[in-house]
Amino acid sequence: MTNGTKSNWSKASDIVFISSCIVVVTVLVLKYTRSQGVVDPNKPLAKEGIALTNKIPIETLGLPVAQKTALVVIVADCICCLRSVTFYARLMEVSRAARGKARVVFACLTSIEKTAPFFKQHGLNPDAVVVLPQELRVPGTPTLLVIDQNGTVINSWAGQLSPDQELKVNRLLQ
Repeated sequence: MTNGTKSNWSKASDIVFISSCIVVVTVLVLKYTRSQGVVDPNKPLAKEGIALTNKIPIETLGLPVAQKTALVVIVADCICCLRSVTFYARLMEVSRAARGKARVVFACLTSIEKTAPFFKQHGLNPDAVVVLPQELRVPGTPTLLVIDQNGTVINSWAGQLSPDQELKVNRLLQ
């Protein structure tokens, strides 16, 4: 260096270092958000009929037995899950009106303790909260599965539901 200016090699190494840092941060951000199963909030409408599995192990999850159960997979800080809170409250009203024939169960990707503040903050009182087993991988959150008393998946959605999709879920539980 002469007179306080950097050599071309020094400038080039700084550019390579900064570019490398940007790439590493981008990769980590993408990996973290994908591992949490977060659906892109810029595309909030759900895809219906996802092929997650044909049967949910009700006994293993400890789900309350009902003719139909809405199993809602969430992450507490998922933007689409937060946007769906009003729907979740209505869904629980439908469940209560069904007098035991329908249940609403939330499944967490993390621990119940980490998700419990979400329910308290939004005044949600589901029939049960479980941790989703590793073998039941979901394409994103929220994911909603309507299952029968045998654990057979009747219908499923990934992402934030449209008003028409919300009505369909409500009708399935009635």
